[in-house]
Amino acid sequence: MSRFLDTGNPFQNGVTRLEDDLIYRGMKTVIDIFVKSVKKKLFVFVQTPEILPSNIEKIVENVKNGNDLVEFDKSFVLLNHTMARMRYERLISECDKCESIIYDSLFWNTTTKTWRFYDEKNSGLSYVTTAKHLSFHGLELVRPIFRDICNKV
Repeated sequence: MSRFLDTGNPFQNGVTRLEDDLIYRGMKTVIDIFVKSVKKKLFVFVQTPEILPSNIEKIVENVKNGNDLVEFDKSFVLLNHTMARMRYERLISECDKCESIIYDSLFWNTTTKTWRFYDEKNSGLSYVTTAKHLSFHGLELVRPIFRDICNKV
C-alpha cells in the first residue's frame, strides 16, 4: 500500500506513454523487487483520490444544515486519482502474483457520481481523519474486504 504522493502526478514533459513515465518505471522496479520475495500473492491498494483534510471538519455542519452534499463531495477531492489508477492498473495487469485491493464500492457514491468519505445517514460520521487515515469507522467499513482476503489465503 502507498500514500498518494507522486503516483498521481501527471506525466513528465514530453512523456506520452506509460512505459516512458519515470514514476511508473520506479513503481515497476519496486513491485519487481517485492514479487521476488513473495511466495503466493502481493496485495496492491488501488488508489482513491487524495482528499482535502480541512473538509473533514466541515462534514457534520454540511450534513446537519442540509447543504448540497454533491458539491461538498466534489470539494473533498484535492487531487484526482486518474494517473495513479492508470499506473497501478498496469502494474497489477503485468504481475501474476499481484491482486488489487479496491475501496471504490465503499466510497464511490453511484447516485451522485462523487466520492463520499462520510456516512450521510449517520449524521456525517467521517470515515477518514484529518491525517488522511481511515478513522475507526472507516476501518470497520473496510474490514470485510480484508476479512475476505484473509479467508481466501
